[in-house]
Amino acid sequence: MGSQPRFFSNNDGSFLLYCSPPMTVDDFVYEAVGRYLGTQVDAIVCHMFGFGCATPLFPTEVPEARGLDFEQVDHVSQWRQQQILKGLWAEGQDPWKQAVEAVHAAGTQYWAGMRFNDLHAGSFEWKNEFSANHLDYKLGDQCALHKDHRPGVPCKGLNFSIPEVRAHRLALVAEVCTRYDVDGFEWDFTRHAGHHFPDIEAGRPVLTDYMREVRKVLRDIGEKRGRPVEFCIRVPGSPKRCREIGLDLATWIQEGVIDIVSPAPIWDTVTDLPFDAFVAMAEETDCRIYGCITEEVGPGADRPSPAVTLRAGALNAWHQGIDGIYLFNFHHPTMYMIDDSEILSQLGDPATLMFRDKQYAVAGSHAEAVIDPRERTISGDEQLPVILEAQPEGAGHTVRFSVGDDLKAAETRGILDAVILRLTVFGLTAEDLFEFKLNGKALPETPHLKLHPRHYRAAHGLGSFQAHYALEYDLRTGDWICQGKNELELVLRQRNSMVRADFGVHDLRLDIKYRILPMRG
Repeated sequence: MGSQPRFFSNNDGSFLLYCSPPMTVDDFVYEAVGRYLGTQVDAIVCHMFGFGCATPLFPTEVPEARGLDFEQVDHVSQWRQQQILKGLWAEGQDPWKQAVEAVHAAGTQYWAGMRFNDLHAGSFEWKNEFSANHLDYKLGDQCALHKDHRPGVPCKGLNFSIPEVRAHRLALVAEVCTRYDVDGFEWDFTRHAGHHFPDIEAGRPVLTDYMREVRKVLRDIGEKRGRPVEFCIRVPGSPKRCREIGLDLATWIQEGVIDIVSPAPIWDTVTDLPFDAFVAMAEETDCRIYGCITEEVGPGADRPSPAVTLRAGALNAWHQGIDGIYLFNFHHPTMYMIDDSEILSQLGDPATLMFRDKQYAVAGSHAEAVIDPRERTISGDEQLPVILEAQPEGAGHTVRFSVGDDLKAAETRGILDAVILRLTVFGLTAEDLFEFKLNGKALPETPHLKLHPRHYRAAHGLGSFQAHYALEYDLRTGDWICQGKNELELVLRQRNSMVRADFGVHDLRLDIKYRILPMRG
């Protein structure tokens, strides 16, 4: 386990909510880690604590941490999780121990994961004594994010300004890393971002001191067993966003508090996160950066995230100098019954991503309907959708996107099959005059026009479901696309005077397809 992994995959433990009890140890091990073995995945993070109040999913000795016993539960998913685990424990089985052993036998790393302040409740949660006995430890009405975004709805997150809260969570960290032969521990700050302190600025130094304390505990455990326990954090996908929610990331990196940072999208998968900004922060330190490319939804209305998008995001990430790829909330096999073993054997190396079909996207965020904008990936800086106002002259709105593929090499080898730029527009009429330029060159005036292939809402307040069109541009020939940065300029020169509705662009998608065999000429 000494080498540095290149491909992390996170299992959030939700298989316990979907699988029917009883479950054998072998089935548990397969669902937790087995489906990843034999792929490029060489480090597996298992979320070993329940959603919501972080009840340990193993027999715990930490006071008040054990899950409460209920005569009845409100949701069948709660019943499944509790019955599976209680059944295994009653047999004297510790399935996590076997999972760790299976991972190590395969030459792969095993990491224990915990969400810093997860707000999931209801059907996801297994309440424990700590949560039930200390309601005064909740953020409640003190949470700034809830005040602004969900007024009147108390925050269920714990208040980490309270020393007892920090001590309880630290005891859980120490227990899981002592009880199991883990290679590292991960704290996930994206679940849920910013719900930690009543005042984020006042909490910033408290959190930094707390992180130092965790680092010391992990270092002491590693020294006692003769092998280090590394420390990873998942964070929102821009340094600006991390700062806004109280994470003093630069200090943690410079002081060696953390070994790995995994910047990540929140809710929506995107293909163009600024991982290079994190790489720059970690220069001349021992901290490594792993690009997290996925969530369960997105880009835009896609659900689940398609394989072509995951490939595009991974290749873009590799080109920014990251140390590895991180896969999160990846429920394709469990929830959608999609065999994505091919993806698990491609994303961990740019060489295995070359000349594979991809889709690069800049899409309207689905997250705006479900979470606080301050929990979002890049702090509301999304480039699309955009409403275009008519302007006879001057430059328009610029959309920037990256492309990792070497299209010239593919063309030379005779394996480039298609390059299609697709723009979803809303409010389009035949009387509108617009100019779209890609990398300074005007796109063809007569794109292929068709109704949008999915029946979806383009964005809130933008015409709802009213017949959005996709403009498709065939860019197979010509030097339209650059490997690296690209710019699309959008200008509306004249608007149909009879239509009051807005005109604009909701999303951009670039599809690149390859032939399996060369077809020259």
